[in-house]
Amino acid sequence: MYTSGSSGRPKGVELTHGNIVHAIMAFSMQVDVHSGDRYLAYLPLAHSPKVMSGTLGDAQVAKPTYMNAVPLVLDRIVKGVNNVAQDQGFLKQKIFSKALEIKKKQSAPEFVNKILDFVVFNKVKDQLGGDLRLIVVGGAPLSADTHTNIRAMFGCNVQVGYGATETTACISGAVTSDQRTGHCGAPC
Repeated sequence: MYTSGSSGRPKGVELTHGNIVHAIMAFSMQVDVHSGDRYLAYLPLAHSPKVMSGTLGDAQVAKPTYMNAVPLVLDRIVKGVNNVAQDQGFLKQKIFSKALEIKKKQSAPEFVNKILDFVVFNKVKDQLGGDLRLIVVGGAPLSADTHTNIRAMFGCNVQVGYGATETTACISGAVTSDQRTGHCGAPC
């Protein structure tokens, strides 16, 4: 396999079947993946939520329960959602902003979150299929702001990991129960 060359020139890396099997085993211990999950990977070339005007995007069709993404894609999703909220007019934008502020604090009672989801965020969730429960992020540092915005807007867990091609990807990863921002978890 060839590395991306993000730290210099691309170079060849020899990965064995054992490397890949152990990486999958480590990943399955860190990430709460279920047999009925629908998976979608959003990588840099797939950053547009719609293929062409008037069509559903991949996520709306696939209705993933779990997806992998790089921070750049999540940054663009947050920016897109905020732009749509601004285009809705002053009052709707203020309602959206206040609802987002409440959900980002993670201190409101569950019934308040359910009301906010029903009134505001279910439409946002539908843009990624409506069933998303987990996003695993890697490839670059994820800002705390993007982390909390995605978690609040889509009502899903966000797990951050760190890896490199030379290590068959996983070096460290946050566990599902750890919702802190600004770190990428313990070794896999």
